[in-house]
Amino acid sequence: MPIIIKTLGVSTYGTFILISTFVGILGGLSSLGVGTKSFRYLPSAKSEYDKAQIFYPPFYFKLFILIFISIIIVIFEKRIKLFFIHDDLTFSIYILPLYLLFYLIYEYSHNYLRYTSRIFYMSLLDFGYAYLHVFFILFYSNKIGLININILFLSQSFVALFVAIPVLFLIFKEINFNFIFFKLNEIKEEIKIGLPIVLNLVVDYILATSDRFILAYFMGAIAVGLYVPAYTLGALILLVPKAIGTVVPQLMSKSVDNDDFLEAKKIFLHSIKIFMILTIPFIFGIYLIGYDILILLANDEVADNGKYIATIIAISSFFYGFNILMSQANMVDLKTVVIFKANFLAGIFNLISTFIGFYFIHSIYVPAITTVLSFMIATIYFYKTIESKWLDNSIFFLFIKVLMISILMFIFVNISMVFLPELSMVMSIIIKILLALIIYFPLVILLKIL
Repeated sequence: MPIIIKTLGVSTYGTFILISTFVGILGGLSSLGVGTKSFRYLPSAKSEYDKAQIFYPPFYFKLFILIFISIIIVIFEKRIKLFFIHDDLTFSIYILPLYLLFYLIYEYSHNYLRYTSRIFYMSLLDFGYAYLHVFFILFYSNKIGLININILFLSQSFVALFVAIPVLFLIFKEINFNFIFFKLNEIKEEIKIGLPIVLNLVVDYILATSDRFILAYFMGAIAVGLYVPAYTLGALILLVPKAIGTVVPQLMSKSVDNDDFLEAKKIFLHSIKIFMILTIPFIFGIYLIGYDILILLANDEVADNGKYIATIIAISSFFYGFNILMSQANMVDLKTVVIFKANFLAGIFNLISTFIGFYFIHSIYVPAITTVLSFMIATIYFYKTIESKWLDNSIFFLFIKVLMISILMFIFVNISMVFLPELSMVMSIIIKILLALIIYFPLVILLKIL
């Protein structure tokens, strides 16, 4: 984000975000839900044959669909570029099929490590993908020339392939390379179970990213460039539930498959506990340092326009993260329709309320506020529909305790800063974070929350 904004400007960053979102939707839709049921049972698979039967059919299915999508992209090249690209920007549409193919290889390498419980190696894969991309962009911009949208997507594409190569050797060693495909009735069953998850992905994208397209429609790509940095900062805490989601569902599934539901519930409640302990104080912390962080990440214009958006999105991230965790319990029970209904309800509300909001007020705060309300609606639905066997009253009391401690932390930091001399921006951020940690975690331990 800082590299693109500081070298190419807010407008180009906004365009890159819109194209990335479009490609993300295509990649997510391409599976049609095939693989959801298969991967549910990969953690319990023992033999090489069983693992191969689970892993390869979804991969080939998605590969064939992506080839079809790539052909459509090339055919409608002009219309796609007309929608996304300004006259002063250069972008080759042929990069998108390459990106979709290489990212598919990375995605399924990631899935194999995840569902065979190689979490450490999966983390290395993620780490390599993220930081090699950043390293290449830094190297290119400093040694070769100015980056552009083509370079950004090419970098992501080849880095995805590069980091996946060691995993491909591991897959070959353990289950060989086989062409195993679904039978027709198996595809129908996979789609029946998985399609609600894919539709949920669409709704999820509506909830998480439609505000960017609507914002671009009413206020242009520059507004997207102003909005997304603050959104990204506020949504940073989603790393916690998403990280939990890479580990916990497999553990819960194994426990349920071994007829040990109490262990599965214990894992589920512990994950909610960790999520609340980290997420609730994050909301107050972002309010304390959000403006200064946005100046460092982007520029004064972004910080002035979005200084409160990060806090609003942090609140929405609390509800969104809670939804992610409750979705995991539904996934273990293969209740994919519940997940879809919750997010569909929220997605429809998000679209309608955002359009109505922009009709009366042209402000980048409109999508932030509607996002909070949308995720809140989804949370209420999830809580009402999740089976009572997964929940107990401890969640509510935990929320109250953590909220009270977070408020005390917030008050303490604010009062302390009044008595300190004037500090530089970076030093002010560091002092606020240290003060927050000093007051918050001792209280968490003292009250026996952790």
